[in-house]
Parts: sequence; C-alpha cells; structure tokens
Amino acid sequence: MKNNITYIMAKNNIGWRLAIFLLIIAGFFTVSCEKTLDIKPDDFPVCLVINGVVEQDSLIVLHVSRSATLNDIYLIEDLMVTDAELKLYDEENYIETLQHDSLGFYSSSIRTVKGHKYYITAEKEGYPVAKATLDYTQGILFSANNISIEKTDNNWHYDSPEPGGEIILWDVTLSLDLTITDNSSIKNFYEISIIAKQNEFYYNHYEDDSVVATLGELMYSGTWVSFEGNLVNYNDYQKHYGNYSNGNFGYHFNAINDSFFENQSHVFNTRTFFRTSEIANVTLIIKSYPYDLIKYFETLELYGNSYDNPYSEPVNVHSNVENGLGIVCGVCKSEAVIEIQ
Repeated sequence: MKNNITYIMAKNNIGWRLAIFLLIIAGFFTVSCEKTLDIKPDDFPVCLVINGVVEQDSLIVLHVSRSATLNDIYLIEDLMVTDAELKLYDEENYIETLQHDSLGFYSSSIRTVKGHKYYITAEKEGYPVAKATLDYTQGILFSANNISIEKTDNNWHYDSPEPGGEIILWDVTLSLDLTITDNSSIKNFYEISIIAKQNEFYYNHYEDDSVVATLGELMYSGTWVSFEGNLVNYNDYQKHYGNYSNGNFGYHFNAINDSFFENQSHVFNTRTFFRTSEIANVTLIIKSYPYDLIKYFETLELYGNSYDNPYSEPVNVHSNVENGLGIVCGVCKSEAVIEIQ
C-alpha cells in the first residue's frame, strides 16, 4: 500500500511540474512577441547614394540618388538626384565636373587610363560630401602560349539583305594556353573573354513553308575555358554576378574566384569558335574585378533572400562610398591581339 501511495504522489508531482513548465513557456511567448524599438530620425541620416562600375579605357558614368528615411513615401524617381556636383580628380589633381545626362546619371568627357587612380566627390546642399574611388593601378600579369588556329571555308547562300546572295564563311577554331599570375597583395576575381567579328545566319520560317536566310554580323565574345589537365571543375571556381532588379544600376559578369590561384600562376586551356567572312585578328581580354564589387553582389543576394522573411537575420548591403552609400568600382583589364592568318 505504501508503494502505491508513493507512486501516486510522484506521478502527481510530475503532473504539477509539467503544468508549471507549460505556463512559463506560454508566458514567455506572450511577453517576447512584443518589443518596443525606440528609433530616432538621427539613427538614419540621409546621404547620397552613388553607383557605378567603370571599366578601364571607358568614359565614367555614375548614378546618384539619395537615401530614404523610414517615413518616406516615394516613387523610385523621387530618389534620383539631378542637381549634385560631381568633381573628378586624378589623384589630387582636379580634372573636370561630371555632367548630368538624365535620370540621375552623370558622365565624364575623358576615358579612364591604366595605372591611374581617380577620386570623385559628390556634393549637394543638405547632404554630407560623398567620395568614391576608381582604381586602375593594379596590372594583370599574363601570357598566351601554344596558340593553335584551325580554319575551314564553306559557301553559304542567303536571301536577305539581298536575294540570291552567296558568301564564303570561314569557320575558325582558336586554342591557346593562358597563364595568369595572381597578385598576392590584393583579393580580386578574373574573367577571360575573346572578342572576334562573326557572321551568323538567321532562318525565318513562314506559313507557306518558305524559309528566308538572313545574313547578320556582330562582335562575338564567347570563350570556353578549362583548367590545365582538366583536373579541376571550372564551375566550382566560377560564378555569375549581376543584378537586373534595379533599373539604375546593372552590371553582369562571370568571375573566377581568387582563392583558386592561392597567390600563384595558373594555366587555363582556352578555346573559342567563330564564323566570319573576313579573316581578322581577335582580341584576348582578361579583366580583374575588385573584391568590393564581389562583396556587393554577394550581400545583395543575401539581402534579396532575406526580404520579407521574418526569421532571417538582417543583412547590410556592402558599400564602399565614403560619407554615403553605394558601390563604385574600377575594373582593370589587359589585352592581347592574336593574329589570325
């Protein structure tokens, strides 16, 4: 009998403990679901937002807008800044004031030059003076070896741009070993491309079963790259970066991760194919993207994934503009002309 009473008392104690535990949990959720945040306007000061990716040997084009406050109700065009003063400097030497084109875009009259570092200051009444940098002092060490060229010619017939047209087109396959020596002092990402003039045929099919062949011409950029000996999966080290969601700032590229090199040289087996009516030289281009740009796109992707998700952690989109917001980067590049004979 004593054992039965002890068992019943123990069982009742467990029941009371469970009930108390559940009440504590319920109270915790009731209290923790409500939290007051004291946010003052000074916590989010307004500033200028500058965006632009400028490749070496290009005109400088930057977009300027303003940040929005928590209480702002606006259209996207309301944020565009059309009356800022953007001054361009080569190191400490003033060059010119960028001119506003439209919709917040400002452009220079000069092209960026390899080996130079440019500064841009943006001023507007009521906003801190923002400063951005375009750096082209980083050279790219590379060499092209074991160049192989294969050519075959074929007769092609077309109806447009003129009826009964005939042309000889050359199918060209270009292969080479590209060696890139990574700079251990900086973290950057690389992109390889080959530019050539190419002819293409477009076939238009009509309801009467007729087909019209149209001859077109364009500048072609297509490069297949594999690592030396094909021992490494290229896709593991290459990623596509870009964003179309913001109409004011769009830039796309495929980049090879800096971590692949481990501060050493590496050989890329590079191959491309194009069809042309004119045997002409092609241009090999290697671009170097700064880590600021990579970090911007990576944090932008995280921000997009966390948007409207109450369970995700807040994400700050990377910025490299002093006293402002946005991303401004210079893209260095090196070129080599390859003769096609």
